[in-house]
Amino acid sequence: MTNGSVRIHPAPFLACALLAPGMSVLICGLLAHLLPQDAQGLRSIEPELLLSPPAFLLVSVLGAPSSVIFGLAGCFLAERYLQGRPFWVWSGAGVATAGVYVALATLLHRIPAFDLLAPWAGMLRDPEPWRVDACIMASLLLSGGLAGGAYRLWTGPQLGFTRS
Repeated sequence: MTNGSVRIHPAPFLACALLAPGMSVLICGLLAHLLPQDAQGLRSIEPELLLSPPAFLLVSVLGAPSSVIFGLAGCFLAERYLQGRPFWVWSGAGVATAGVYVALATLLHRIPAFDLLAPWAGMLRDPEPWRVDACIMASLLLSGGLAGGAYRLWTGPQLGFTRS
């Protein structure tokens, strides 16, 4: 491959992009344990609900379109400019890509046409404490970082997984 050429590896990309939404709900479930409980012992987001297989499947299906769209843009730019860089740089690119997604979804969540692109943004309409919004957004950023790093580890030459 010559310098500057872009080749996205389809199988690793799809695996990482399609697993990222499910990873985000698992991460959000783990982060929800850090949220304070009210007098009845309830949290704003119940971890047990998020850490269930139905939640993983639902979020994976609903999050797949936006994950593929934004992941493809981030992967294209990373393949073009980050060749030869370590996996943690690719993780940073995944966080940056997820950050662009979170920022756009947060800004556009009041327009009904964008509900399909960011189904989680509907939760921002509810008068929830800021900790819930931070939990959701942090989980999206972390899953983007995991997806970017996993893609690099899967396709990177340092581990011998390069496909020709």
